[in-house]
Amino acid sequence: MKTLNKQEWIKAEHQKAVQIHWDNLDRIRKLETKISDKTRKISFIQKSIDLIEHVKFGYEEMDHYTPEEQRIFAKCDHSPYWEHDENSRIFAGNYDVGVEELHIRQKQLCAEVFKCQQEIDKHTFDDSVEIMHRDGDEVMLADKYDELYVKEEN
Repeated sequence: MKTLNKQEWIKAEHQKAVQIHWDNLDRIRKLETKISDKTRKISFIQKSIDLIEHVKFGYEEMDHYTPEEQRIFAKCDHSPYWEHDENSRIFAGNYDVGVEELHIRQKQLCAEVFKCQQEIDKHTFDDSVEIMHRDGDEVMLADKYDELYVKEEN
């Protein structure tokens, strides 16, 4: 096996340390993109929840339905007549199921964001830089080369 000269070996080992750092940066970037995507979805879901709650509030609070509107609501609610105080609150309550499902989805996304952040925290950018500087240090690599190849020659 051909032994590389000292400078070539040091350069190759330094490049390995730098490449490991760049690979870690790519991993972090991908995780940050996932976090950004999931937090954006959480925000969009909140806008939907706000809209549904606004519509629900409208059904609960409006007490000036025309007789025609009351008949339509009664048909939608499968009841023979529309009693505003009772039926409108029940009709509005149907929206609670949708709101709850959206809250559940938000919680799932939060858990996914937490898992992604944990993956980033296992090996952060600062840790990666520190390891790159430690493993790519030319003085340390020169000493390591001497230990490995000088012993082989003797």
